[in-house]
Amino acid sequence: MTRTGKSLRVSPGRGVAGLLAVALALAGASGTAYAGSAEVLAAKGEQVIACDETGFWDAVKLRGRNIKGRSQTAPLKRLDDGAGCHSFVGVWWNGTVTLTWVKDGSSRRGESTCETSADPDGPNWQACFYEPRLSAR
Repeated sequence: MTRTGKSLRVSPGRGVAGLLAVALALAGASGTAYAGSAEVLAAKGEQVIACDETGFWDAVKLRGRNIKGRSQTAPLKRLDDGAGCHSFVGVWWNGTVTLTWVKDGSSRRGESTCETSADPDGPNWQACFYEPRLSAR
């Protein structure tokens, strides 16, 4: 299965749960109340579900441009213990978003980027996965 040119990788155990969470979010959330708002219809973007299939990271935060073109940072959120994902509901992103992955009790951080679409006919959700590139912050 591919999405915007990126493969959705499935690894044993936690990865399967993460893929299931993504599938449910993508299938069930396309008709949310946010989708009908005049703001979203005027300037289309996507909400983000962030998943760590490695099982290493405990939390994630997101920054990028919202549908109004303003820089925005979503606060640090815990990843679901079962699926390793967090859905950033209610903020519509447009363009490249940067995800900062955090390990509890450590100064270790990881960072990855993901592309969101402004296509008015596109989906309401973009699944973004951690791709290992550890930074020493």
